[in-house]
Amino acid sequence: MKRSVLSQLDKPKYRDITASRVAALFDCHPFVTRAALAGALRSGGGPRALSSSAMRAGRLLEPAIAQAVGEKHPTWVIERARDYLRLPTHRLGAIPDYYINNRNAVMECKSVSPDEWRAWHGQPPLAYFIQLFTQMVCGGFSSGTLAVMVRVFDALPLHVFHLAAMDAAKSILLSAVRTWWEQIDAGVALPPPYPVDALRDLLQPQAAVGAFPPTEKPLVMLDGHRIVTAAAMTSARATAYGSKGWGTA
Repeated sequence: MKRSVLSQLDKPKYRDITASRVAALFDCHPFVTRAALAGALRSGGGPRALSSSAMRAGRLLEPAIAQAVGEKHPTWVIERARDYLRLPTHRLGAIPDYYINNRNAVMECKSVSPDEWRAWHGQPPLAYFIQLFTQMVCGGFSSGTLAVMVRVFDALPLHVFHLAAMDAAKSILLSAVRTWWEQIDAGVALPPPYPVDALRDLLQPQAAVGAFPPTEKPLVMLDGHRIVTAAAMTSARATAYGSKGWGTA
């Protein structure tokens, strides 16, 4: 499968379905409808950018979520992702939030209000797992992590969910994308939703037990891109800097 790794700045050049919107194909996106996505793809632009206080909080908290994950997994090396991962044949693209352990995995960060978390009953919406899985497919990653921080500011509890690559789920995702583009290119005004039940059954994440409260472990910033715990730094000193296996779990 042909893959491209481009700069995030190149994303506007392509009329792609992106990971953050792909759940609309299955009628399970919390914000983007199939009609909005279809209209945007025909016009060559993206769906109208949404703005809210919750989304602003998410942008501001994203580095804090990555730092909290580093505290929970002290041997991980977490690197800010700055790439646009693309499957040109499928016109499908993704921008992960972070890479883990020398780009061996990807991580998506979300923050939610306490009311939202209670409404989720401890399980994030399927759309977010589809988003993460699409990032994995676009980049050829075998695993991915969804990190969710609840905006309780005296604790900031963190919930972490892990997905593994699955050929069956990948087949469903790419079939949905291919079917959508075939109908859009044929002039269908609004392609019907792709069946989601099989994908929902497959994308069952492995969740860490309970919330993870912040600890006092110090973190070190490297070049503003990597978040490395003290334990990972100690391990790194025992090997050559930049070694392929540095910081792996």
